[in-house]
Amino acid sequence: MSEAKKLTDKYRIEQWAIIIRERINSGKQVNEWCAENNISRDSYYYWLRKVKLAAAREKALTDEPQLSKIVPMVPL
Repeated sequence: MSEAKKLTDKYRIEQWAIIIRERINSGKQVNEWCAENNISRDSYYYWLRKVKLAAAREKALTDEPQLSKIVPMVPL
């Protein structure tokens, strides 16, 4: 994969992570929020999956086993 493609993918994932956080913070259901923001439900869930995979990949690369470290999980 070219460097430009990697940067583009990273940028899109970061932008969608912001969008997904906005939906969560709104407190609205996915269908309602997507309709109000002109985003298809399919696109939302596609990018939600991509964001989760990127977060898991990043965590796997940087995570060190520490039993004493507790990290709260926030659903996307």
